[in-house]
Amino acid sequence: MNRRCQCQDCIRERSLTLRWFGRAVVVIAFVLWLVFIASCAKQSGEPDQFTGKTFTGAQVRADVPGATLGSLAYAEVNPAWLEWYYPKFRDDLSAGAYGITKWDGSFKCTAFTTLFVAEAQMTFFKQSFHSTVGAQSVALGEFWYMPAGSTVGHALVVALTPQGRRFFEPQTGKWVTLTQAEVNSAFLRKFN
Repeated sequence: MNRRCQCQDCIRERSLTLRWFGRAVVVIAFVLWLVFIASCAKQSGEPDQFTGKTFTGAQVRADVPGATLGSLAYAEVNPAWLEWYYPKFRDDLSAGAYGITKWDGSFKCTAFTTLFVAEAQMTFFKQSFHSTVGAQSVALGEFWYMPAGSTVGHALVVALTPQGRRFFEPQTGKWVTLTQAEVNSAFLRKFN
């Protein structure tokens, strides 16, 4: 049987080793916690993505009739965040993970809209992780409709904001106004 030495020097050395190991574990855990918290934090100068107000599914459908919903509650969008986020979205498209260097028919309005909404939802999850906001998603959706005078549909981001229902063009970063006929022509209204 293998026995440990019980002299005072060996006991002291084992005790110091255990204390050092314990402290190292605590320091590593603290560093990992800091990294996790930092990844949830907003970037410098970034406005809040959501206002703190929430919408039920019925409230979303009142603003966007016929919407398909994937969550029970939605956080109201801060329009300043969309405007702040747009340049980052475009940079990520061209220089980031996607490497899209030109716009053409293969990356059309529907792809812009779907990707913009999906990435905004991921940001919402990251920013709201430690929050008490009662929503599972941010109130952004895909809105596919027929523009006036066109035979081809178009896709925009629909946002529920303090100013009401608004439409955002993810290809240009601009707010757009639709006619009532264009709003009524919608053939896809989808919120995650």
